[in-house]
Amino acid sequence: MATHLCLEQVVGPLTEKQADLLYAAREDCERLQGMVNDLLDLSRIEAGCITMHPQSIEVAVLVATVVEEHRAAAAERGVLLRVVRPTIPGKVLADPERIAIVFTNLITNASRYTPSDTAAPSGLRCPAMYRETPGTNTNVKLRR
Repeated sequence: MATHLCLEQVVGPLTEKQADLLYAAREDCERLQGMVNDLLDLSRIEAGCITMHPQSIEVAVLVATVVEEHRAAAAERGVLLRVVRPTIPGKVLADPERIAIVFTNLITNASRYTPSDTAAPSGLRCPAMYRETPGTNTNVKLRR
């Protein structure tokens, strides 16, 4: 993308103001790309074109992994991310890729909208999580 090349100063040096504007433009482009991808996913879901691959996964491990991936970016904003054991059962039946996207969005929003020099809201409470139904490995129930 052209903004990346400019920010890397491939085409020449930038002033501080130019660099700030290009960083803002790059962030806007990335945000818009995320929105377009979300809309495309929604369209695929509505059309029945997305196949879920549910697996039994440890929620705490998934959350810890996603938090660790975003810890540095949050620290740059002056936000501390920490993992507090979830209050839901350890294993859930979910598509690991899809649920990781959900947790990534939650953690990104928590770190983005938490004031600097504070801790992002901790804990994980998911009143409507998919979880394994005892004695089965093919059915998914939505807990309410």
